[in-house]
Amino acid sequence: MNIVNKLPRGISLRNTTTLQITASKNFDGKLARKTKDLRISLPKNYSAKQYESAFYQALSEALKIKASLTDIVEKGNDDSFSKNQKQLATIKDVFDNVFESKWKDTASEYNSIIYYNDVCRFFGADKKMSKIKFEDIEQFKKELQKYIGERNCIGTANNRSINKRLSFLRVLYKELQNRKLVSPESVPTMLNLSVSETKQKPIMETRQQIEMQEAIKSHNDEEFLDWFVFALHSGLRHKEIESLTIDNIKKKEDGFYLDFYRTKTDCYTDFKLDTVAVQCINRAKLRALSRPNRKLFNITKGSIRHKWDRYRSLTSMDSSYVPYTTRHTFCSQAISMGIDLKTIQYVMGHKNIQTTLTYYAKPTAEMKRKVAEQMDLNFNNKRRANEI
Repeated sequence: MNIVNKLPRGISLRNTTTLQITASKNFDGKLARKTKDLRISLPKNYSAKQYESAFYQALSEALKIKASLTDIVEKGNDDSFSKNQKQLATIKDVFDNVFESKWKDTASEYNSIIYYNDVCRFFGADKKMSKIKFEDIEQFKKELQKYIGERNCIGTANNRSINKRLSFLRVLYKELQNRKLVSPESVPTMLNLSVSETKQKPIMETRQQIEMQEAIKSHNDEEFLDWFVFALHSGLRHKEIESLTIDNIKKKEDGFYLDFYRTKTDCYTDFKLDTVAVQCINRAKLRALSRPNRKLFNITKGSIRHKWDRYRSLTSMDSSYVPYTTRHTFCSQAISMGIDLKTIQYVMGHKNIQTTLTYYAKPTAEMKRKVAEQMDLNFNNKRRANEI
């Protein structure tokens, strides 16, 4: 469903979960404008069908609000509108507004609060955003280096962490620009710090996958074994696996499908699971039935790292084989099986196919062997042709 094409003029979709309603009119060169945000009411771990139903319900309400706002703007005398707009001046004011419409009840909620606290620690919550200058931003970056380093107890801060705070500020300024409260020229320049290129992770050959499974079995860790095999056969991000519940598994005529919303890329995914992944899911469902949250895997990021290091140390793999290796392995194996790249991009949940090619699509040992075999076959065919 292409939602953008179904929205009437003056109603736009923000972050998939909020409709922004706008009414405006030009009075002799002066723009009268009023906006209102309407959240789409959604259950947790909602499916594509549930989203579509909630979307149209919210759209119906948004059309009523649009008519009301249009009536106010047409009169051109709504003093409260101007006052409410001017209230969005301080960091706290803007954050509160953006948080409600963009981050609340989403996967970004926790991080947005952390970034807000870090910004307020330096600028103060009551700092007017129009007063922040380029020099202030540069000093803010330096202070973040110290503060985050001290908080992490390692003395240094990752440049990516600082860049995320800058991106957070850009979102706040974007809100002010959308409401015509600041001009693009008045927004301070925010230069990201340089980051090193992401290192490609190794992939697990079949022998190494078996080694890891045997190491897990030796500790009778059945749930982690199912998690590991499922991760290898689904290619999901670990955060996505952690959020899966029984309700995200849909049975259709031709098998079992995953049906869930990917918060990182703002899109839905539904694809068929292979037989091995289904076997893991069936065992996981029995465990999930006893949990109030109905989660398939009761495994967190911290426990994954702890268990992974323990079991990997019992194999021939070195420390470069990290938990995320499962995702890279899935992608490379899919390519080795001849699956087209657009399908792999969809299953992996990448917005850009370049991400699939650059960081995930690495040749397996079998693929490397096939190069030599194909060269031999080609050479022999040419020789036979010349002999004839």
